[in-house]
Parts: sequence; C-alpha cells; structure tokens
Amino acid sequence: MGRVIIVGGGAAGVWLAALLADRGISEIDIIEPSMLLGRGAAYATNNPDHLLNVTPDKLDPHPVNGYETFSSWLARHRPELVSGYCPRGVFGAYMDDVVRELRSRAAIRHHCSTATEISAQPSGLAVILEDGTSLVADHVVLAIGNLPPRRIAPQLKHRRVIEDPWRLDAETIKGAHKVVIAGSGLTAADVAISVNEAAPDAEIVLSANRPFMPPADATVVNWTGAGDIPAARPSRVWQYVVREIRSGDATDHWISVIEATKSHAPRLWEAWIPRDRATFARHGLRHWLHHRHRMPAPSFALMQKLIATGRLSIARGRVGDVEIAGDEVHLTIGGRPVTADVLINATGPSVDIIDEPLLKAAADRGLISPDAYGLGLAASQSGQALGPDGRRTRGLWILGAWTRGTHFEVVAVPLLRKHAGLIVDAITADLN
Repeated sequence: MGRVIIVGGGAAGVWLAALLADRGISEIDIIEPSMLLGRGAAYATNNPDHLLNVTPDKLDPHPVNGYETFSSWLARHRPELVSGYCPRGVFGAYMDDVVRELRSRAAIRHHCSTATEISAQPSGLAVILEDGTSLVADHVVLAIGNLPPRRIAPQLKHRRVIEDPWRLDAETIKGAHKVVIAGSGLTAADVAISVNEAAPDAEIVLSANRPFMPPADATVVNWTGAGDIPAARPSRVWQYVVREIRSGDATDHWISVIEATKSHAPRLWEAWIPRDRATFARHGLRHWLHHRHRMPAPSFALMQKLIATGRLSIARGRVGDVEIAGDEVHLTIGGRPVTADVLINATGPSVDIIDEPLLKAAADRGLISPDAYGLGLAASQSGQALGPDGRRTRGLWILGAWTRGTHFEVVAVPLLRKHAGLIVDAITADLN
C-alpha cells in the first residue's frame, strides 16, 4: 500500500505509525535521532519529580485493537500511581511497550538520524538525512514536536549558558550559588526542580515579562454549559467565560470552566474569521495558555515551598545583554544588571522555521509556509501542508504542535489521536 516516512519519533509519531500499520501500511520509516522511539523530549526525562500535568485517565492514546491503554498498563506495573500525577518517565516506559508491540505488527525502520532536506520528486517526496542518505516515499508526515527555545545569547557558546532546557548539565549546576532561568512556565518549573536537586543551596530566579507561574491543577467535574458558548468574536467569548467563572462559589470552579471550554476551543477557533484569530493570538493567547496548561499539584507545592523559604523568586523582565566574565554570567533582567553562575533558557519552544533546518529547506522549496498567526505552519483541516500560495503540497502532512494555527488545540493526547486519524484516513484513501 505504499511507503510512509514519519519525521519525528516521539509519542505522536509512534501513534501515527500504529494507525498506519493497522490500515495495512507496513512500509514505515521513522526518522528520529534518539535511540528510543516514543519518548521525545517530554517523556525522555528520568527525573521522578518531572510529572505529567494531567492524570492517567487523560493519556489513553490508542484506538487500535491490541494496544494496552496507559491506565491498564499503569494498574499492572505501577498501581500506586493510578490516581495521581505520574512521572513523565513512567509514561515513557509505557511508550517503550507500545513501540515493541508496533514493531511486532509492522516493518518499522528507525533511522537514528536527523532529516535535513525534503523535496518533491516524480516518484514522491525525498527526505535527505544528515549523512546524505535519501529516502523516497509516497507520503511524508512531519511530527517533529516542539523546538528548543530561541537562543537568548546567540553570540555565546558556553557551558554556563544552557540554551536547551532539556539538556541540563548537572555538573555545571552543582555548586552554583545563583541560577537564573529565563521563563516562568511549566518548563521553567521543571528546570527549577532539577536545579534544586543538583544545587540544593542555590538561589533560583525565574524571569518573565509576565512574572507569574502556572496555577496548580485539580481534579474537577467539567462545567456543563460549554456547549452554549456562542461562536462569537473573541472578546464576547472571553466575557462569557469570565462571567461564568465569577458566578461559581467553589475555588476551583474556574478550572471546571477552562477544562470544558478547552473541548470547544477548536469549534470557536474555526468559527472566527482570520482577523479575529490574529487578534486573539496577539492579545489573548498567552492568558489562555497560562490557565489551560496548569502545574501538577505536587510540583506546585514544591515551587511554593521554594518561594516561602526564599530559595526562589520571580523577576519581571526579559533576560538580555548576556556576557561571560570568568566563571560568572553577567546579564540584565528588564534592564537591571544581574550576576549569576548559570543561565538557563526556558522561554518556550520556538515556532520560527528558521530555527529548524529541515523546515527552512522545505519552505525555501515552497513545500510549506508559516501560518498567518505566527503559531506554526499552515495546514489544511486534514493536516496537509500548505505552500506559500495556499495550495496543498501533495503527500506532505503535519501533525502536532505545528498545526496550532489550524486546529488551535493540538497538544492534548485525544486531539493528537484525532488529528493523526485524519492524516491516516487521507493517506490510505490516496494509496488505495
């Protein structure tokens, strides 16, 4: 039934491969530089304090017969974690078993390499690996996940300036007296937890223009009125949601409202005209993401403890003017001079194609283009890549975080499963 190349072997790429194999497509190449498929950056950590920010029941990804759900797997292997917030590495161990099952069903070829170019050929699409190897397939799916943050000190390459928050050097952090973390979101919280373990006496400073951390998550019953939210302009939708939040007596009622609204966010996004989407992307998106992506309760408690004991503080302003002086990092936060032992960039993933050579090469060939809202790549509702002229690129698909401009909500496991299913439906229809 043809050959499919998946660029990116994290959880989304593996779920997609499982769906393809279930439809009879057994010639599947996965390009992933990590030796382990299914983990990606999110689930590769072995730190037990890096927790999933949702409970296990929200992470049952496989609609394919024969694949064990995460909840069932957890009940057998780690029953003590069934009702709480699991370490992300535990979900990674579950994905290891999923990959083993997948390999028993399909001829998965794992290329432990990086894709550098993609081009249209008469016989399909060609993907070039970093060693020059060329792979050709009928269809290619870009499931590359989040990029590292944009560099905050592009002129420097120094071990005390860590630009990728998932590549922390524990030896560098050990003995540090002061560590500055650029960012204050979920990734910054995980980094602060790692720093606290490696240097338990260090002062930790988070910096951000909006200096507040994600709120704590809680298990709630979703608000039942989300289906009545009108598909009106963003300002009216926001007023409607805020009014409901303020009407509740329970302290966690706002979580009930946000969780229910999240399920309807794709409907609202699709109803908005491009101008409304652009307005929300500029003015409302950060506020929405702050409430939508919440911190696991145990992580939140630890962060609050660090604040209460004076170990952690949050400073207003962006990090800039980074320089190295001996073993010190000199920088500014909002223009104010600061000296630290280590600087870590946790400002959030880049969505600029110039930061990913494969995407830049594909854009230069006219195969892909940025979306109109600065959120990722332009794609159709089925996930097909759109070129700069708005036309669909035959055989090229996008799955995951880079389709936020099309679907808006893209990172939740049920939505990844849904969007992967749309792509598989389209691919199998074309190959049959």
